[in-house]
Amino acid sequence: MTLSTLIKKGGLYKLATAIPATAASKEACETLMVAGIATVAVANTSIAPMPPDEEKVILAWLVRIKETDEATIKSVLGQCRANSEIRNYYLRQAGEIP
Repeated sequence: MTLSTLIKKGGLYKLATAIPATAASKEACETLMVAGIATVAVANTSIAPMPPDEEKVILAWLVRIKETDEATIKSVLGQCRANSEIRNYYLRQAGEIP
């Protein structure tokens, strides 16, 4: 299924927004263009910042599972900052270890 079909059917509700593109200047309108107006899919990237206490919980969990690789730790924290579902997953993992 194509992205445009998913958008039309509401399959990407809250995940993407379709907005029409407009020319940035009058000169752009006077030049040859492939399409008069294009539809652009924009991902919904609104996520609350990770609170410091949640970051501490995840870091403590990584220590408890003996994860010492700096690249892995940085990757986990980056994913948690960018995606609330991933953040919640790691917080659940942290809560399961005494």
